[in-house]
Amino acid sequence: MAIDIAEGKIIGKNTCSRLLIAGTMNPSQDLLWTVPYNGLYNGGNGCVMQVRWMMNHWNASNWFKVNDGYYCILGTNTTYQRYGLREVAGQSGSGWSNGHLDITLSATGGGTGHAQRMFIQYDADGAPAYGSSYILDIIYTGALGPVTIS
Repeated sequence: MAIDIAEGKIIGKNTCSRLLIAGTMNPSQDLLWTVPYNGLYNGGNGCVMQVRWMMNHWNASNWFKVNDGYYCILGTNTTYQRYGLREVAGQSGSGWSNGHLDITLSATGGGTGHAQRMFIQYDADGAPAYGSSYILDIIYTGALGPVTIS
């Protein structure tokens, strides 16, 4: 198993890839993770991507957010079907329930060996400005490329 610490990427057996990133963020500011992937690795047939994300600011009052689901993808299609496991926006007081993830696909632009891209966009929606930690964990049935964060 090869591990690329700089990109947070773990290459699994066969073509499976896992991307595990932990970091800090300000929930009042938008954040974008761009993840290249090879949607045609399986001859254009079905692929599965599991996206698990959690952000936390506080040890009480539900000042955290969770987005956990499976994304069923077909080749270069820019649509997917999501099977949601859990989604929690946080408490409603103080604007903490503001903010969510938007996930979109692009059929191009992923680079060599990873022609497609998944955009995981945290949209702050007026959430409060506090220091927070997050974990983004992605498992894909094909190969993932180097992630960029902006």
